[in-house]
Amino acid sequence: MRDYDNGRQGAAIQPQPRANGWVVRNVSALHNYWAGLLVADGMKILGGHYNDNDQLGIGGNRATGIVVDGLDNDPTTLDGPEMARNHSLHAPCDFESGGMKWDVGQVTVRNAYVHDNDCRGIWADINAHDALIENNLVVNNRAEGILYEISQDGTIRNNRVYRNGFGASGWYWYGGITVASSFNVEVYGNRLSGNYNGITGTQQDRPDTTPPDHVLTGLNVYNNMICATGDGGHSTGVAADNGADLEERDITFTNNTILAAGCE
Repeated sequence: MRDYDNGRQGAAIQPQPRANGWVVRNVSALHNYWAGLLVADGMKILGGHYNDNDQLGIGGNRATGIVVDGLDNDPTTLDGPEMARNHSLHAPCDFESGGMKWDVGQVTVRNAYVHDNDCRGIWADINAHDALIENNLVVNNRAEGILYEISQDGTIRNNRVYRNGFGASGWYWYGGITVASSFNVEVYGNRLSGNYNGITGTQQDRPDTTPPDHVLTGLNVYNNMICATGDGGHSTGVAADNGADLEERDITFTNNTILAAGCE
């Protein structure tokens, strides 16, 4: 599926809102105006390539029960799901761009190869919940490799996250993995190398968003290897720009290994 123009926030493959239970197996959606694929409830996206689209590889709005998975358990075999070289041609990165972005729903992303996108690699936003992001290879994305933003109850584990964030905006943004104003998130077993920042958490006031309150708490970061952090200089850590006392929050960093040399 290629060279389709479905307009702003459209996609070459775009189910109707009531669609349910699709299986999209080993499909390529390339060079489309906005996105390659929009998800629907219960969709399984197995393998395939969602590359070189103008704005986004895969997008999701209020769909839940999504599984994005490989045809096998090794993202380096390049049988997908691959989300690569998607751009920011029609809207800025902070609006919607990159490998995959979704909001509200429950999504599993595993065994994906997400690389060389102009914005974020894997991006959960606005009340995403119970996400599982595991065993992915996330490389050379200009913004965060993995961003969990104003969401809750997520697990980010056993990913390899290399050389992300060098379109950087500073502060604690643009980490290999960044958790922003989200609660009850576990980050463990990941290997990061050469990212602008390592594993970071941020707290801001987000009054523009829907309830519940978006508070950085219940963040547990453990048993990760974080190597050769770049210009940002924050291999791990959290920060607030609204005066919040994060020492009073349930935030822990334990048993992480930090090395100056690369570890890819």
